[in-house]
Amino acid sequence: MSENLNNEIRSLKMQIAKLQLESKLRRNLASELDKQKQIAKNAEELANEKSKEIEKIASQLSKYLSPQLYDSIFSGEKKVSIESEKK
Repeated sequence: MSENLNNEIRSLKMQIAKLQLESKLRRNLASELDKQKQIAKNAEELANEKSKEIEKIASQLSKYLSPQLYDSIFSGEKKVSIESEKK
């Protein structure tokens, strides 16, 4: 009888240990998920800032380029490469 009780206690202790480990893993996973959400939020904010900078630069360039050239560059119709030549 006491052997059965000892086996039952041992089994319960193992189950408790497994549940504690599972709980710890869930907390760690939740923490990591929160970190990843913050990283994604920061990346989105940075992308929005850069997009606004590009829009500002494009607006400034529109003052110096012909409308046809500006439209072809920013519509993606033409590939633009910057080259310099020595004279």
